[in-house]
Amino acid sequence: MSLFNKVKYKLVSYGTIALTKFVCLFKSYPLDKSMMIFGEPRSGTTWLMELLSNYKKCIVIWEPLNPRHGVVPVNLKNETRIFENPGNKSSLLEKFIIDVLTLKKINSWTMNYATLTSILSSSNTLTKFVRGTLLLPWITDIFSFAYKPVFIIRHPIAMTLSQMKGALDIKKEMMSSSVFKCIYPSRHEEYQTFINGLNSELERLVAMWCLYHKYILDFQNQKGTLIVIFYEDLLVNPKEELRKIISSWKLDLHIDSLDLRKPSQSDFSKQLKADPMAQLTKWQQEISLDEISDVQSILDYFEIGIYNSHSVLPVK
Repeated sequence: MSLFNKVKYKLVSYGTIALTKFVCLFKSYPLDKSMMIFGEPRSGTTWLMELLSNYKKCIVIWEPLNPRHGVVPVNLKNETRIFENPGNKSSLLEKFIIDVLTLKKINSWTMNYATLTSILSSSNTLTKFVRGTLLLPWITDIFSFAYKPVFIIRHPIAMTLSQMKGALDIKKEMMSSSVFKCIYPSRHEEYQTFINGLNSELERLVAMWCLYHKYILDFQNQKGTLIVIFYEDLLVNPKEELRKIISSWKLDLHIDSLDLRKPSQSDFSKQLKADPMAQLTKWQQEISLDEISDVQSILDYFEIGIYNSHSVLPVK
């Protein structure tokens, strides 16, 4: 980026933050009207956020839990996933989450997708979280929202390969030992031993996919407080999947006016295929049959039934 563009970006960022803080002096963003999207890195959260941001009454809050650029508390800067025990009504995170969702805590990173129009006309916030997955049970236990949070899921092999192409640091994707013990108190040593015995980065990242998703899906099966969207369904039948969210949230958003095949800004490689099934099957040419079999063994070990390694679509 040239010096001119760097200066321009800084000025725009400062202007966006200043305008947002000024507007917030005269209006508020009710916590209970917060709209949220959760998912793991490279699961389709950005694409879904871009589609839902066409609802003109919302202002986008971008990745507030990013450990490097977000607005996380200093004591949590080294955690790639932040966890809190469900039901903990005295958590120090409560005020932090409230401030994030109501635009009290912002920076140039979190306001990256905010526009002049959304700042002036919005009445709701739409927050996109990757790395916030483990907070979902606590958030939905502590707070009451008019809109169920959306949790988007993508095939473990497709998501993991996409993460690896993005040079994602595998060490930073592993849960810290303290978080591991909190989530799986009776089996963390067993799970840790299993992961340590895996042979490749692909296998270890798939194992972490299993651990993150197992925790949330077990919670969802008990509470039913989330809207679960599969990336594959969204790609093949975008209108139908979006209607699930729009209907639940009661949004005045006309799907027919949206470009549902427009590549997301997170499509860094610019290799999105026009045919949805061709897009979904790309990963099958990227790994061997032995690797596919090894991944299935991992899914079986963690008792994951919503996907299998031999099909690109979720198991219904």
